[in-house]
Amino acid sequence: MRYAGYDLFQKQVDGLRTKTITGAIISIIAASVTFVLFLSQVYLYFKFNVSDHLTIAVPTRFRSLEALIASRAHPSLLLNLDGRGKFRNASPIILQLHVTFPHIKCQDLDIFHNGASGEDFRMMHGKNAVTFRAPNREELLKVALDTKAEDGCTIQGKFAVPKVSGSFGVSVARSSWQTILMNAMFHMTQRHEKHDKKAYDPFAGGPSQTGKSFNVTHYIHTVDFGNTAVFSHHPLRDVREVVSNESGLGVASISIKLIPTKYKRFWRKVKNMFQISVSRHFINPSTLASRSSSTLPGITFMYDFTPLEVRRAEEREGFLSFLANLISIVGGVFVTVRLVGSF
Repeated sequence: MRYAGYDLFQKQVDGLRTKTITGAIISIIAASVTFVLFLSQVYLYFKFNVSDHLTIAVPTRFRSLEALIASRAHPSLLLNLDGRGKFRNASPIILQLHVTFPHIKCQDLDIFHNGASGEDFRMMHGKNAVTFRAPNREELLKVALDTKAEDGCTIQGKFAVPKVSGSFGVSVARSSWQTILMNAMFHMTQRHEKHDKKAYDPFAGGPSQTGKSFNVTHYIHTVDFGNTAVFSHHPLRDVREVVSNESGLGVASISIKLIPTKYKRFWRKVKNMFQISVSRHFINPSTLASRSSSTLPGITFMYDFTPLEVRRAEEREGFLSFLANLISIVGGVFVTVRLVGSF
């Protein structure tokens, strides 16, 4: 009869309350159920629910879409540069670049942004914005190719870009590319005289025909635009592109769509970041030569900003709702058990 002491629902017998084993079992079950439901309710209260909303991206100078429409200004006009080269109505974002070319020396590479390369690039972004150096051991291990540090080059740095579409990349230096073309055309002429089947392909025969052993195989350690969204996959981090054609040349063209995102974590400030979507394709050197393209072999990034903005927020149940649910759980369980125990 000792278990009868757990009975919370004593039975009245001749004006007295008695405790029974059946009532004790029902009470223990009720307490267990209440405890489990209590823990589940506490867990649900502290668990964050993430909600995503899609809206039109509005420049920061306008507080609402209505204000933008009332201004009668096209959004693209709000992002132009002023006469001093400053961004008039939109703060620039910082672009971080870290790429390794294991088969091309630094002296044969160049970086460009919106058509500006060499000295023009350094005048636009500063002399120390991007550095060219020999890759270290860790970078070579990531490339996972049989090469020496002195035969390759790592390009690393950061520079500001406006919030409008543009392009940047790393390519073979123009002087080196002209030397390659001259050697390739010379050997193509020789093959033509010998009635070679590949007479009309200036890059047939590989590096021995182009004069230098260039190969634009590269490893993208990271390409970041401002704050990259931490909750989504980063398609421009730790990416290896191995060029296996006969000449080792070509253009790795990467199109980037940047999706503005406002991320609001619970009890924290809103953080502006970007989600990234990319598409890739590779252009062979024979295609460049046949179209008389001015694009140099290497890697080219073309980026654009979507007019839509994602707003992501962490939310959780209010405390009063949590308290009301908790009371209803406890009260409901005990009322139900009392009804059952009354039979």
